[in-house]
Amino acid sequence: MSTGGTENGDADRVVDHGELYDALSNRRRRFAIHYLKQRPEAHVDMGDLSTHVAAWEEGIDPDEVSYDRRKTVHTALYQHHAPTLDETGLVEYDAARGEIALTDAGRAVDLYLEAVRG
Repeated sequence: MSTGGTENGDADRVVDHGELYDALSNRRRRFAIHYLKQRPEAHVDMGDLSTHVAAWEEGIDPDEVSYDRRKTVHTALYQHHAPTLDETGLVEYDAARGEIALTDAGRAVDLYLEAVRG
């Protein structure tokens, strides 16, 4: 069950360039995409994603992330950033299961990530 616009039937949806740049303009969303690209498994637990995003934001090891910091990042990812990425078509986000996975469009954003980084 997806919370946004990428229901199972439109996995081949073409991502609008404006939506893509808007989605990738946020550093936390870029970190989320980067982490998902590193995971070989299809679906990633939002808790794991939150811990790694928080660690990158703080420049620390994931084992050093405090509970409060992880919770703050988790809440923002869960309520705002993951649904935004889902609506854009870069991820499939299942809020009920607390899982997120890259779509084919999400795997193909390297060029855009480089442009946004610049």
